[in-house]
Amino acid sequence: NLFVCFVKTDISRDQLYGIISHEMFHNWLPSKIRISAENAGLKYEWLNEGVADYLSRKILFDAGLVTQKKFVEYINNDIFNIADNMHRNEDFAQIMEAAKTGKYDISYKKLSYYRGALIAFRWDVQMEKSYLKFRDFMKELYLLAKAKDGNMTEQNLFGMGEKYKLDIAKDIDEYIKKGRNIEQSISIFGK
Repeated sequence: NLFVCFVKTDISRDQLYGIISHEMFHNWLPSKIRISAENAGLKYEWLNEGVADYLSRKILFDAGLVTQKKFVEYINNDIFNIADNMHRNEDFAQIMEAAKTGKYDISYKKLSYYRGALIAFRWDVQMEKSYLKFRDFMKELYLLAKAKDGNMTEQNLFGMGEKYKLDIAKDIDEYIKKGRNIEQSISIFGK
């Protein structure tokens, strides 16, 4: 898929890598893996944007293109940004109402990025504790969606989560539907 990216001349290498990897990850989310559900666009924006953000950074880290310090900085920035977001604890019904009444602005949009990235980080840590890999989870999601022309149901997503020891339905209920703070366990680096 082709995309055009306009950047300032003073952009850092890390910023450029981040933008390109995030946009390239959209070849997977939502281009090849889409959830078919009521209000899926807004309901799963955290998956399409935030998980794409997290996984694009993780790929850069795994490839040695960003340092561990920078990767941790990205996670910390998501934590700070969500804490500073005026809508941080709004539930999905409130977000839907904002969209219906024309009040859905950039702060709502960015909330999806932060929530999704922190949920993905949570899942990555949970999988690592069970010696499972996020990339394997994503590959299996892709294969499942590929068999259905890129579409999958929420139940498909929840079932794949169970296989990888994740309670995705509970996480969506707590952190997306109810807008609760996203709980994290120990760092992915074990420190």
